[in-house]
Amino acid sequence: MYNKYNATKTMITLFLCTTWVFSQSQNVSASIDHTRELIVMFKETVLSPPSGKTSGKPDEFQIASQDLRRIFQNANVEAISRVIPDFKPENRFVVSRTGENVELTDWSRIYVLRLPSSSGRTAFLSALQNRSEIIYAEPNGHGTPDVIPNDQYFNRQWA
Repeated sequence: MYNKYNATKTMITLFLCTTWVFSQSQNVSASIDHTRELIVMFKETVLSPPSGKTSGKPDEFQIASQDLRRIFQNANVEAISRVIPDFKPENRFVVSRTGENVELTDWSRIYVLRLPSSSGRTAFLSALQNRSEIIYAEPNGHGTPDVIPNDQYFNRQWA
């Protein structure tokens, strides 16, 4: 039987689970200061992290192009980190709930590049966007909700 006690217990459990997931994602996030960072997806074999690591200084990474390495040096890139450190390329292939085989984005090639200050971010972004080794480069951002709903039934609505 579903009663008010069970509803309260369910809401508390959901709150605790959500809080735990959020705190875990904060611990593994490569982002430190979004105003100094770029999100970049590299083509295959362009950038390889140090053995057994998913982040480090640019000189620890294998970079296929000397021109790209020089661009990193000129921008004084402090650190390079995978956006999703634990993602493995084999995780891209999944079966949807309808039984269809789906290939997801390869998150192992998407990195956060951190600069010492935000002042050089625009020039660095322009230099990366013109490179053939880069699939995309964009400033890292910070999202906030425009409105927080005051609808008590908001959690029961479909997306």
